[in-house]
Amino acid sequence: MPVPLLLFLINAPTLGLRMLQKGVRHRRIGLCLKEGGRIRGGMRMNFEKYTERARGFVQAAQNLAVREGHPQLAPGHILKVLLDDPEGLCAGLIDRAGGRSRDAHAAVEQWLAKQPKVSGSASQPQATRELMRFFDTAEKAAEKAGDSFVTVERMLLALAVEKDTEAGKILAQAGVTA
Repeated sequence: MPVPLLLFLINAPTLGLRMLQKGVRHRRIGLCLKEGGRIRGGMRMNFEKYTERARGFVQAAQNLAVREGHPQLAPGHILKVLLDDPEGLCAGLIDRAGGRSRDAHAAVEQWLAKQPKVSGSASQPQATRELMRFFDTAEKAAEKAGDSFVTVERMLLALAVEKDTEAGKILAQAGVTA
């Protein structure tokens, strides 16, 4: 019987994650963030609450969307880069919690192939409402756990919690529960 991801993450080690130190300058991250953390469309998030590793995954997801020519950045892009991590953190968490990371990876690949593409000028992907909900859920999960920063594990948890997104559905089909 699969162990709910939430219970597994409570006890999961977070070794190797570098926490942001006070005084680190806010960096403009990626294509959809503007100065001050405002996302195109007027929504706000506090990107300074994310570990450097978590920020790197968001940047990688944005790069993936640009490379694939996708007009929107969605939670599925985040899931794809988390599962592609060479260190295998998220895939390992999913497998140890009783899920099937390979099934999730195959399903997210299929989802990516079905996404609309734009060609021509290098257009920048826009954040979807689902992505903004994902960021909000990740920040709340970190807060609830007493963490000062959003870690990669909390991002994976947020993807599993947001069951109405394609990423959430993919994780549910792969046996990941929250």
